[in-house]
Amino acid sequence: MAAVQDYRAQTPIPSYYQQYPQQTDLTGHFQRQTTRLMEHQNHVQDIWSQDYQAHHPP
Repeated sequence: MAAVQDYRAQTPIPSYYQQYPQQTDLTGHFQRQTTRLMEHQNHVQDIWSQDYQAHHPP
């Protein structure tokens, strides 16, 4: 057990980001999320409009 403790004391543990480096594309991510949100809102608005028109004919 002492050998393990000695090894861990001498060997730094790399951070998560050092172990798994990645390029973050925040602009692209937020653009995709915004597009998804707009598509969802438009879909919901269309369904509500159809439902409203079905129950309130001109």
